[in-house]
Amino acid sequence: MLDAFVRKSVRRIFLTRTAEHQNNKNEDAITSMVFTPLRFMSAENAFVCLQSILPQLPTRAAGRSVSSINIELWPSVAVGDTRVEPDLRAEVGFMDSSSLVLIGEMKWESAITTEQIRRERETVKGKDAYIFAIVKSRGASTAGDLGCDALRTWTDVHRSVSQLRGTDLPVQNWAMLVSQFLQIAEQLVFSGFGEINIAEFSRFDQSAIFFVRQNWNGHFKRHFEFPAPEVMF
Repeated sequence: MLDAFVRKSVRRIFLTRTAEHQNNKNEDAITSMVFTPLRFMSAENAFVCLQSILPQLPTRAAGRSVSSINIELWPSVAVGDTRVEPDLRAEVGFMDSSSLVLIGEMKWESAITTEQIRRERETVKGKDAYIFAIVKSRGASTAGDLGCDALRTWTDVHRSVSQLRGTDLPVQNWAMLVSQFLQIAEQLVFSGFGEINIAEFSRFDQSAIFFVRQNWNGHFKRHFEFPAPEVMF
């Protein structure tokens, strides 16, 4: 699906609820595009990808070497008389026979709640667990407010993944596609402007200058508006 989105301009996952006449499936499609490839990687490579998404994860790993990873998307877990379905559950096994369970909740348009995090923490009660959420915007929320270990935005993820260097080819390919996907989805990291010739603007009488950046395959343009600079002669 990542190749289809990035290279073939597939956009069906971004149809609105009204267009599909059903619950919005964007979050599920996005979760799958980012995390499903990790299920087919070696444990070491999958953990490198997870660490790029969750920069504090190495601290929790405490230098332990990874021996196995079992990644599930939307597992149905019994909690008392009910069942809870986190977006992602990844059980990481280490060489010293210890383990760490990652529970992730991914949001695109909808908001995450403390009750949702509380229920998901119940699914790993008694285990060494790391609960995280990825959202479009934190707003006023913090990880502490929600009761999770990490709260990241998709822009944070884009920044971290785009900086992933010096890794095995499967990780590099994953990082490139996820970074391109998040760029097309407009979860952008500002990387600065190219060289700007201010003298060129002295010929125009204008109150604003527009800088236009087009992405690598021309799907959209980003516009940044700033006051015209005062040119000194």
